[in-house]
Amino acid sequence: MKRKAIVCDIDGCILQTDFILQEIHELGLKGNEKWEYFYKNCNSDRVEIIPEIKKYIDSFVHATYEVEVEPNVITIDSVTLIVSTARNEKCRIETIDKLARHEIFFDRMYMRKDSDFRHAHEVKREHLLKIMEDFDIVAFIDDDIENCEMAKSLGILSLRRV
Repeated sequence: MKRKAIVCDIDGCILQTDFILQEIHELGLKGNEKWEYFYKNCNSDRVEIIPEIKKYIDSFVHATYEVEVEPNVITIDSVTLIVSTARNEKCRIETIDKLARHEIFFDRMYMRKDSDFRHAHEVKREHLLKIMEDFDIVAFIDDDIENCEMAKSLGILSLRRV
């Protein structure tokens, strides 16, 4: 029996980073400059956790389920959290530290490879297929409709944070 998991995006779902994208727009940054600015700021002290998603994740992760198997009742512990992000590997350590400071604990983190320039939905599709090898995905949480539609096409319940 596979363990159950929820898969959640970071930016716009766990961490409030929209203001960084707004700053990038206001500064007129494009291409590499845009992403360098984003990665320089995405784990800064200015970035806060989104409180309601923390409560939501905690309600899943700390839940327990009982399954009746004659003559006993077996308790299956919590659903695990897995993070799937289009952030690239170069900010892995800082991202893990940032999430830990906000008490977001996860089983695995899937990130974009540094040399991968595909669209986020393509990267995350690959993540989900890999995750599905070991886990039963209960829900996928993302703020990008294209990512949610992709997960839905794989038969995964998709929840869009707006």
